Amino acid sequence: MKKEIILASKDELGVGTVLKSGRYTIQNVMGLNNFGIKYHASDKNGDAFVLKEFFPSEICVRDGSDVAIVSNESIPEFKSLIHGFLKDADKLVNLDNPNIGSILEVFEENNTAYMVEEVVTGASLLDTVNDPDSELTPQQITSILTQLLLALHDIHALELLHRNIEPQNITLTKDFEPTLFVDFGTFRDKPGRESRAYSKLASNANKYAPLEMSVESGDQSPSADIYCMAASMYFAIMGKPPISNIQRISEIAHGNPDPYIRVAGQKVGYKKGFLEALDIALAPFPRDRIKSATEWLRYLNVEKVTEETADTKSLFRPEKILETYWKIPTTAVRPAIAVTMMVGALFFFLRLIVNNA
Repeated sequence: MKKEIILASKDELGVGTVLKSGRYTIQNVMGLNNFGIKYHASDKNGDAFVLKEFFPSEICVRDGSDVAIVSNESIPEFKSLIHGFLKDADKLVNLDNPNIGSILEVFEENNTAYMVEEVVTGASLLDTVNDPDSELTPQQITSILTQLLLALHDIHALELLHRNIEPQNITLTKDFEPTLFVDFGTFRDKPGRESRAYSKLASNANKYAPLEMSVESGDQSPSADIYCMAASMYFAIMGKPPISNIQRISEIAHGNPDPYIRVAGQKVGYKKGFLEALDIALAPFPRDRIKSATEWLRYLNVEKVTEETADTKSLFRPEKILETYWKIPTTAVRPAIAVTMMVGALFFFLRLIVNNA
């Protein structure tokens, strides 16, 4: 007899729905966000999984089990988003980091895409901080941040951005080991101004994301994820999120002081520089922030990361200039470059002598 499917709402797949030729069965709905719908699912052996369905509610509706696009104008955008996800998902499937939720499988079905993740037992950072019987110590917060930055470093090394770091997306085990979960937003290309699928991201900027996370603003770089991470840690330390990035920039634009309440000097028990680095990571403008997980780990004196991402490399690095020089073929080009550099240096020192004469 065919198993009865219990519908949760007009958007979610019903409890009892099977996917991947019967491999996964949906047990219940865990939640919805701007990117999709998250379910508890199990396989034929009874093993539990988290299953995420790509369902940008701004441009999608449910048509039976299928996902339908609300307008012809949105079809290219939807296809582009699916393509971006499938193109990059394998990068995280093969990523081995104990602090990143493991993606076990990705597949297409019902005119959309799905992501299967491991189940991690624990409480979210949001629930932990809001629990009156639980209080994270400075040592625990330092350890949590260090491990999350190492995870973020690995995501950025794949040339991906997380784009949705907030306390409810960080799970802590009973030993306070953190796990950072990724979502479909990690795989999207830079959105255009006309994008509707992620237009609600701007509302998230009111708490844990910077202004550039909104669709209408400028380029996004690893520093945007850094801001989100810092805002989440601010919440863990202060018990509330920082003043929104949008409000801060608005006040500064009107000639008023930045209303941000610095965390440095507010709490004790942290190593020197820890809270000061957090304030830098929460700078309202990207140019003033810590630029990457690698740079922040150096503030914390963590030596586990040796590789630099493009955003952490200085624009002037003498060792890179020499490395590039010696890779140039031995032709008239290399001597010409050397002569040009020597003449330039000589001219520079002559000007110094004349000016100081």
